Amino acid sequence: LDGGPILSADDIKTEAYLPAVYSEDRFTKIYLINPVKEENNIILQLYDSFGNLKMEKNFIREGHGQAEIDIKNFFNNLAEKDDYIKLYSDKGVIAFESFGKEGKALAVLPEFTTSKSSNVFYVPHVACNQFGPVNYKTEIILLNPTDNEITLSINLFDDNGSQIDSIPIFRISAHSKRSFDLADILGLTETTTGYIEINSEEEIPLIGAVIFGDKDNGEFISSLPIVTPTNDSYIMGHMANGEIGGISYFTGIAILNSSDDMRVVKISCFDKNGIKLAEKEITLKKKKRYVRLLSEIFPDLTSVAGGYIIVNDESYLDPGITVFQLFGDDDLTFLSAVPSVGFDQLEIKK
Repeated sequence: LDGGPILSADDIKTEAYLPAVYSEDRFTKIYLINPVKEENNIILQLYDSFGNLKMEKNFIREGHGQAEIDIKNFFNNLAEKDDYIKLYSDKGVIAFESFGKEGKALAVLPEFTTSKSSNVFYVPHVACNQFGPVNYKTEIILLNPTDNEITLSINLFDDNGSQIDSIPIFRISAHSKRSFDLADILGLTETTTGYIEINSEEEIPLIGAVIFGDKDNGEFISSLPIVTPTNDSYIMGHMANGEIGGISYFTGIAILNSSDDMRVVKISCFDKNGIKLAEKEITLKKKKRYVRLLSEIFPDLTSVAGGYIIVNDESYLDPGITVFQLFGDDDLTFLSAVPSVGFDQLEIKK
């Protein structure tokens, strides 16, 4: 569930990036699927944060074969934090990566491509410093896959859309990667949550992700890609709320209205058979983020396991909302940030 949507035939790529590489106290693994019946030649390249090629290795994967690759062993212990990986494939592969601490924490990110460009991107969730018993850390990864240096502005907002802080000029050299601890770079010492808006003067295929979790013990970790609004409806394919099998679960929803217009948004919950369990309509002002537990939105939904959630923008304006889900247990032994899958309700109605 964590970090990436369910992969499909649309995710078959001949070229892609995997931006998160860890060593030392964390593992990094890559999972590759050859979706065709023929043999597939795959090349993996390891780059440092300045875009210098450190190592290249290729291998053949049989038809419909799958590979699990431990980065530390595959690249002969050369992989270091702030490196990144680029892959090529003759016939296309489906890829994703996982990273974390063995037996404790696991996060997942999908493959990234340069097929889509924008001049504004969003980090849909950040959490820094002490929240109750947990001291949170938020790490941002940004990768410039282009041949030119890019200049960004990075702006941190609270849930009400008020700006907390900013980095007005943030440069990334060509084919380079920059990662940073949000609290450290902005000097945040108080409890902070909200979202980030990243602006560029021109449209670029920026690659990026946010990684957040337990700063002190590393007991849990989760991740999300940076996003841009692309649809008017979103589906989240799982929900769990209340005590199930002796474990108390929670599901949280975050809806960001990044537009300059007020949006009317409908939240609907369905069981595994497609029967609607509950529905609520909210009004979301411009630049505001709605963050609630499922139990707060629908108090009568108790001990629910399975099913799914659909969020519709009922405003019939240009795409302006983004949605994601947090799923975990009350003891925070695990936490998953689950991206939603976007679709357009107008297209379906046609």
